[in-house]
Amino acid sequence: MIEFFHRLRAHPLLMFSLLALAAVVFTAHDFFLYPDWPAARIEDVVSVPDHTEYSFSDGREETCDLQTISAKIIHGPGKGSRITLTNYCTESNVYDTRYRKGDVVFLKETDGGWEITFVKRDVYGVAALSCLLLALAAVGRKKGLFAVISVAANGLIFYLGVRIYVDRGVNLLGISMAAMVLFTGICLTLIGGFTRMTAMSILGTLLGTLISFGLAWAVLNGFAFQGTHAWLLEFLVVSQDYKTIFLSELLIGGLGATMDIAMSISSALCELKDKNPGIRFSNLVQSGREIGWDIIGTMTNVLLFTYLCGGIPLMVVAARSGMSIWNYLLFYNNLEILRFIVGSIGIVVTVPVSIFLVAFLLSWERKEAGRL
Repeated sequence: MIEFFHRLRAHPLLMFSLLALAAVVFTAHDFFLYPDWPAARIEDVVSVPDHTEYSFSDGREETCDLQTISAKIIHGPGKGSRITLTNYCTESNVYDTRYRKGDVVFLKETDGGWEITFVKRDVYGVAALSCLLLALAAVGRKKGLFAVISVAANGLIFYLGVRIYVDRGVNLLGISMAAMVLFTGICLTLIGGFTRMTAMSILGTLLGTLISFGLAWAVLNGFAFQGTHAWLLEFLVVSQDYKTIFLSELLIGGLGATMDIAMSISSALCELKDKNPGIRFSNLVQSGREIGWDIIGTMTNVLLFTYLCGGIPLMVVAARSGMSIWNYLLFYNNLEILRFIVGSIGIVVTVPVSIFLVAFLLSWERKEAGRL
């Protein structure tokens, strides 16, 4: 046994794999966490077409099937007994669920017997998270582990910021600014360590983000937010001005992309400086410009896909309802477009800010070293 643990210490990836497997197995049997929810495992499903429904706005039909389900109760009252359940499901499964053999479902007792409430999905979430952690450990090694820690820490900071706003009514924009500094500092420090490269990356990220946010704030306030349809935020007006909420979103939304750019430019220029200590300021700027221009295109597209992907379902519904794509973008997705524009401005601004900041500090280091 002692030899086994020594081998685990020598092979951390194997240890992470065993921990991930243990987490999945534990989650698959964690019914004690749901003391009030009876659960059953589906052993057999028979589906037959039942009727046709007009479920879409454009008049298209879909078939509704009747599922006869045989299941065994594995947790709660009647444990070990077998029951028969029925379930209606459509082809689209928008408002219903199609159950399969092997699914574990939670039940509620009714006058006529048992009824399915929903599928036990926590095991799938833990399995996906375990795959992510294993991939980070396998590819990133030590830095992959630090990446996981930074994500967890930033998630905790985000949660605490929301709780402070809800419980104490502190200005949301002020909380977002403080969170932005913490997000940047924790993430880049854990990944890059306490180095000059990390310090330059943090400065570049904060300056680029604040400049782009300042530009967006000036433009939006100059036009008095005219043309901005905040229909998704209107229900929050009673507790907080939607403009403050939206500006907070702008401040944090593009932070990940600007951090990536600032870190990439800083690490590349620091590496050039280490390989060639006598490199001039103009050469550093030129090298940084070549690096930055290559990054801008890809990172801008990352933001575009990130912000627009959430609107695909509504876009499809709007198109099927006869609404033009232009009207959908104008009235229902304009906030996402604004976030994309501001985030892209942050990316573009961060490139020259990081280049000149890093090149200046590295050149200043060379001059100071020459004096000594």
